[in-house]
Amino acid sequence: MPSRSAAPVQASRTAITLVRQAQRDGTAGQEIYEHVLARATSIGVTGWQLDVLECLVNCYDGIQLDTDDGRRIFINGQHKTRATLDQGLRRTIIVQWQFPAQP
Repeated sequence: MPSRSAAPVQASRTAITLVRQAQRDGTAGQEIYEHVLARATSIGVTGWQLDVLECLVNCYDGIQLDTDDGRRIFINGQHKTRATLDQGLRRTIIVQWQFPAQP
C-alpha cells in the first residue's frame, strides 16, 4: 500500500481511470461519483487513497472549473491544487458543471 504522501498521486491515477471507465459504461453527471466509489471499493481502495479519491470525484468538493466574465476560474481549487502539486501530482480530475440547454 502506498504511503500517505503518495496517496494523492495514486488516487488521482485511479480517479482518472475509473471516471473514464464510468463514461465508457454510459454513466454521466453526478452518478459518476457513485460509480467510481463503488468500483474503487470493489478493487480494494481503502484508507487515505479512498479519502483522496472521494474528494477528487465529489461534484461538490472536487476542483471545479467555471467561467466568470469569460475568464476561467477554479472553485475549491487553489489550495487543493497547491497541495497536490507539492506531492508531485501533475494530472487529476477537474469537475465542470454542464447544465442542460433551456428549451
